[in-house]
Amino acid sequence: MSPSSSARAILTALLLALAFFPHALYAQFSEGDSVSVAEALKVAEASNGVRFTYRLDLIAGRYLPAAALTTSLEDLLSALGAVGIGYERKETGIILFAVQSPRDAFHVVGRIVDSGTGEPLSFATVSWQESGGLRGVAANSEGMFVLSDSQTDEINNAPLHFSRLGYEPVTIALQDLVDLRVVRLTPAESSAPEVVVSDFLIETELDSAFARMLSPGLSSPLGETSVLRSLQSLPSVSISGGLSGGVSVRGSQSDGFQVLIDGMPVYSQTHFFGLFDALNADALRTVGFYYGIAPSSYQAPPGGTLSFVTRGGPQNRLEQSVALSNSSVKGLLGGPLPRRLGSWIVSGRQSILNQLQWFGNESLIEQGLNVWRPTSVTQTVANRRNSIFPGQANAEFYDVHAKVSADLSRSFAVRVSFYDGGDSSNQMARRFLPLSAIRNSNPVELSDVSTSYSWGSDASSLQLRYSPGGRAYGTLQVGVSHFNSDYAKDDFTYSIPPLGDRPQSGLTFVDTLLSSNDLRDGAINVDAGIVNPRGEILAGASVHRYRVAFSESSAIRDEPFDEHLGAILGEGYIEIRQRVLRGWLVQLGTRVHHFSGGRYTRLSPRVRIQRAGGRRIGGYLGYSRNYQFLHQLYIENTVGSYFWTLSRDGEPPGEADNFVGGLSVRPLPRAVLQIDGYAKRLGNLRQHESVVSRRRIRDAGAVLSPWVADTRGKSVGVELLARFGFGNVVLTHAYTLSRSTVWNVAIQEGRVFPAESDRRHQYAMRLRYSPGRGLGLDAAFYAASGVPNSLSFTDAAESERLGPYHRLDVSAVYDFGIGRANASMRIGVYNVYNRENPWYRTPVAVLNRDAPLADRITFTNADVYDLGILPSFELRLRL
Repeated sequence: MSPSSSARAILTALLLALAFFPHALYAQFSEGDSVSVAEALKVAEASNGVRFTYRLDLIAGRYLPAAALTTSLEDLLSALGAVGIGYERKETGIILFAVQSPRDAFHVVGRIVDSGTGEPLSFATVSWQESGGLRGVAANSEGMFVLSDSQTDEINNAPLHFSRLGYEPVTIALQDLVDLRVVRLTPAESSAPEVVVSDFLIETELDSAFARMLSPGLSSPLGETSVLRSLQSLPSVSISGGLSGGVSVRGSQSDGFQVLIDGMPVYSQTHFFGLFDALNADALRTVGFYYGIAPSSYQAPPGGTLSFVTRGGPQNRLEQSVALSNSSVKGLLGGPLPRRLGSWIVSGRQSILNQLQWFGNESLIEQGLNVWRPTSVTQTVANRRNSIFPGQANAEFYDVHAKVSADLSRSFAVRVSFYDGGDSSNQMARRFLPLSAIRNSNPVELSDVSTSYSWGSDASSLQLRYSPGGRAYGTLQVGVSHFNSDYAKDDFTYSIPPLGDRPQSGLTFVDTLLSSNDLRDGAINVDAGIVNPRGEILAGASVHRYRVAFSESSAIRDEPFDEHLGAILGEGYIEIRQRVLRGWLVQLGTRVHHFSGGRYTRLSPRVRIQRAGGRRIGGYLGYSRNYQFLHQLYIENTVGSYFWTLSRDGEPPGEADNFVGGLSVRPLPRAVLQIDGYAKRLGNLRQHESVVSRRRIRDAGAVLSPWVADTRGKSVGVELLARFGFGNVVLTHAYTLSRSTVWNVAIQEGRVFPAESDRRHQYAMRLRYSPGRGLGLDAAFYAASGVPNSLSFTDAAESERLGPYHRLDVSAVYDFGIGRANASMRIGVYNVYNRENPWYRTPVAVLNRDAPLADRITFTNADVYDLGILPSFELRLRL
């Protein structure tokens, strides 16, 4: 995508916001404004001829409704009582003093923010010791928290600890907090974004240390910090190889997994065939991972949501950093706005794969584009040779992040965010192809072929945030997202699906495949919330305008497929999060959807009951129904090539019923044991025809479009997670026993098949050691049973599953100083013992030298292997 198109996208967002700005801001928010007690007293003295006497620390940090400026003196004195200020009339004036507020009205409302940028810190924690145990509350998505009257009684003189993953904790006394109200945390020295996980009990307010198992800062064996790759440390995420088509969570297809940047969807999640995240971790601060019962404020497709927030720049200095890895060069620049109204930040990353041919970059391009991949064919087939010879290759990727944050007043802030990224890759090759138009005939000749794939993606948004001094807040966001892609392969391997009662054996051959896709998404979101002593009430609405164009030219179709669709998705939600009993939290909400493409109206109820964190025994139960109206379909074995389509008449939205439950035990302060169970029912899934091509299609009409609809699925599993900390070592184990199946009445007589990503057993171990002096060591071991073998659907001689998968990744980071600058060096190795892990099994074209008349192209079933040993490095300098 060109820079000019990205500029037009952000300009569109700004124009839409300006059109909506006057009505939304003044109509909805002006009545809820507030003034400081000091200002109200000055106005009262001037208008009533009275003098107030008080200590400055008594009124510091206290606010009254804006109406206090125009009320009578008696009404003002009553309002002062509501904020804990009493009075006594004297001949010389009115003396003010502190009083105990009524028990049912006394509470402390505060906000936790980044000390440098002023950005609210979502889900930061407030904790204290009580009766030998740890108790506390969490801030909401706006960094706001409430301490109720009962909690302040429990705290007494105990210090309050404020913490957030990626920040230095602070301790403040309750009385100081009453006056202060705003707590500022300083970022810790780390280049990695923190990850806050939702449906493990580690999402609870007091367990941010447990969430550190997902910190991707050390675990970067491919040279680039990857949040998506770090998620494989959780038992809920399917283990995948280096080249990956997406993230599969608890049996959901990868298209059911959503990535957001500052609230807007990013429709391409990875660079370079899944090796690297499409979003640069240098520009990110907060990451929220919701995969079970997501809040109703999120659209939340069946496979979960990964929500990124672009970090702000510092407000008191200029920040600069540069980094070089084996795959890219990147830089970051940020600083304050004039008059310290806010901050700005710009971060960019550009690949150097073409410029520096090191660490096997060229072979990565060959494998990513499926021009040539290591297989078992050379080990099992005699008197035959490869039919393809890779030639010149080119590949590059880039991404740019930018954000401007301005605090126009104490209660009103503006955030403008922009992202643009893309990939471009192509490779030439020579391969043997038949001279005749008859497929797989002889004789053959060596012909030139090429493969290319490119995509561009951008997301921009304007957010207006209103946060008065009281308990309410609201946001208005206008944004656009855009994705386009082009894929062309001269030698795509086709397998014609057996139709009806025809023989099981389909035809396999090589021919051309072309596809292109364009998706545009414009959105307006309005959210509001009120925090109270026992929780929070949220409500909001959104409108998305989608436009999708897709075309595909396939050798198995007489005419190219081409479609242009548009639809509007309107949604509204409400959610209540409350403490109902001592130590128990309830999340109860619903989201309603109306989709114009097919006129579908759906309801997404979500309920979750949880015993609060910080206790030796915790647990939760939950249920949700989730829908998806956008569908991403992968072309088999291409990794990079996929396209988006919409729900429509006759093809309802995808859906999932999700039942979850869990129990955690803390036998020691630094040990947590947890068991979780889930059951998920999936409906109305889409699969590209290449994925189901080796199964018998009962009805030829089922493949009139390039995908098969109305596929059903089910996934059940039990997950075990254990974390132990001792000294400078943290050890985490994650194990999953699961089963995921799919079926379609039009395919293979409606038989039930294992899902593509189904692994019955999965284990991940992570060891982190921090000996001090700037050194950190990390080791991750993954093991899993084999995925299903799609060839076994029509070939009884094939095994049902591939062989087991296991690999070891290691990395080390060293932080040191160079003058006034801070530097870090990271090295890593992917697949340390160079295991040939089966990735998938497919027919591989070979040149048969034993043909009776002449050389002939034949196909031999072979295992295709994941990446072998791959070293990497990154050198970073912060000025």
